Formats: sequence, structure tokens, C-alpha cells
Amino acid sequence: MWRPRPSAVYAVIQFHVSPHPIWSTHSKATRRSPMMTDATNPTALYYLKLHLTGVAEALVYTVAPEVQARFRSFCGRVAEGTHDTEFFAFDTLDGFEVLLATRAIQAVHLLWDHSRVPEGEELQWARNRARKSVRMFLNGNPIPIEMGVSDPVQIAAAYSQLDLEGSEFEAFQFWTDEDGEDFFVSVVQLALLEVPTHLNENGRRSLEAESSRIDGKATGKTPRATKTAARPRRARTARQRGDDNVPF
Repeated sequence: MWRPRPSAVYAVIQFHVSPHPIWSTHSKATRRSPMMTDATNPTALYYLKLHLTGVAEALVYTVAPEVQARFRSFCGRVAEGTHDTEFFAFDTLDGFEVLLATRAIQAVHLLWDHSRVPEGEELQWARNRARKSVRMFLNGNPIPIEMGVSDPVQIAAAYSQLDLEGSEFEAFQFWTDEDGEDFFVSVVQLALLEVPTHLNENGRRSLEAESSRIDGKATGKTPRATKTAARPRRARTARQRGDDNVPF
């Protein structure tokens, strides 16, 4: 049986000492961008074209324009040696949450001209919403690893810990695959992690439900239903993502 690491337990406990749980890593504003309603108009779409060490083909992700703006800000923070710049996390408009390791970046092309995006990189909302596997690239390895996960809670916790902590406290992250076998990955060898949004959302909902149950047990009150649609962003996470208008 999978047992959460102390840091994973902290993810649940943190909910009780702060209104900003550490798994609240994404703003709904990104996912609800008006551009998502304009999938038939490719000229309204923006892209991140990633060139990674050891990966022969560039990876192209369709994103909202604010993701490009955040990446520009993120690059400035990396140049300044700012803390918490080990990973750049972003949402795509076709149903993924992506963690990009700074150390693996060779170049990033910020595109808005659809004609410069390779064929086959069209939005695939239906396909991605049904996908139950995560994909990752390791440093210097051109072949991605793709696997299903048995418990969305594990992948959501691993994603949040990588986003917030990087390799600061954990040398490895792990989860159980769809066959019930444990998979460990070295944090410093991880170049990119791609998780379907619905998997992370399901995991976060379960974490929030558990924290609500623990809170109700501790106070002796019936726990209230958690509103996952209005999760506040933790200040540290916002800074890590390069948001310029977040109070420090």
C-alpha cells in the first residue's frame, strides 16, 4: 500500500495552517481563457516551442498569451539567481499541466504565427481529456517515458512538490503506475513532466476532501464541502511562476 512521504503529509496539514494549500498551483484564469472558445481560429493561439537537451524534436505546446509573458519574467528571475527557478510550470490550452526543468532548456521559441508550427500540433482537447497517462523526458534521453498512474493523488502531490520545492527537500519523486508498481524518478534528471489536467484536478480534489475531513475531525465539526473552483494561489507559487503583480 502506498504511504505518503512526510512532505506529502505536510501538503495536507498545510491546508489547516494556511488558507493557501501547496497543491493550489494553477490559476483558473489560465484554463478559462477566452481563447479556449476560439479553437477554430488558429491565429488566436500562442505557442511555446521547446528545444531540450538530448531531445531531437522540438516540443510545441499551445498556451494562453500570459504564459509567454510569465516565461519572459521567469527568464529574468533565473538570470538574477532568484530562488525557486528550478522548474517553470504552465498550463496548456489543450488539457495539460507541464513542468519544465530550467537545466534542460536549450532554447524556447515564443510563437504566435500558426504557419510556423509543425503540422500535427493542432489542439486535441477530446484526446487529451481522455488520456490517463503522464509523459516525461529525462536529461539527455530522446525517448519519452509514458505511463498510466493508478492514483491521481500521487501524481498531483508529486507535481506540486516539484513545482514548489524542486530538489530542495526530495532527491526523488515517485508514484504507482497503472500496474501497481512503484516508479521513482530523480528530480535533477527530470527534464519535463506532462500531466493531463484532469488527473491533477482529480488528485487535488481528493487531497482537499481529505484535508476537510481531517479539519472536521480536529474541530469536532462537520467538514464543509471544498470549492475546488476557487482555490487561492499561494504567494510563493505565484512568485515562482514569474507573476509580476503578486505582493511579496
